Amino acid sequence: PIIASVAVAQGKVYAGSSDGLVYGLDTISLDLKWQFATGDKIWSTPAIVADTVYVTSFDKKLYALDANTGNKKWEFKTEGAIVSPPVVDGGTVYFGALDRYFYAVNAADGSLKWKFPAGKWFWSKPVIHNGTVYTANLDDTVYALNAATGQKQGEFNLGIPSSASPVMVDNLLIVATEDGKVFSLDTANNRQKLLVELGEKVYSSLAASGGKVYIHSSSDKLYEIDATSGAKRELNIK
Repeated sequence: PIIASVAVAQGKVYAGSSDGLVYGLDTISLDLKWQFATGDKIWSTPAIVADTVYVTSFDKKLYALDANTGNKKWEFKTEGAIVSPPVVDGGTVYFGALDRYFYAVNAADGSLKWKFPAGKWFWSKPVIHNGTVYTANLDDTVYALNAATGQKQGEFNLGIPSSASPVMVDNLLIVATEDGKVFSLDTANNRQKLLVELGEKVYSSLAASGGKVYIHSSSDKLYEIDATSGAKRELNIK
């Protein structure tokens, strides 16, 4: 199975699979251009910057691959499987792992810049905004970390784990917990607000457009949430 979303860049589709392979496909014909074998399942979406594909694996490694050939440039080893999709910003790759650490790694050579410990697993994709990394941990907390140093600048306690990747709308970080609570975290003043309670499990990544947030629940319903007011509308996806 292909668990995560694919990534598209430079005329290729990049996908990781539960067979442990990263695939590079032509966007028009879908012909296989290359494949790269990791040591275990891949459940995260690759990140592509310039000519490099960054991908995490259950084999406890982050890989940097040549986007044109699939050849490995470098790898970075952690102490736990990695489900969190990587985010690349300012020459740094950010991701969390199941060893309970969040990592910042040099995008050019794979050297460690810093790591931050938390109470449980990191599962979702981090968000970077105004020099701060926001990352949700299964210890019920969203951490705000200095992107350059890893120093904790603040935290938001949600009361329940969040495994769905959050989104940024202007200065508001929108986070959904596993029990369907949707929070607005104001990054300007660190205020936390409960926007709405869906009453349904939420595990999939959030999406945002035009001040609205779109959430797919485990009941196979799609909701549109106003990021400011919390007004909710169920969309027909039949």
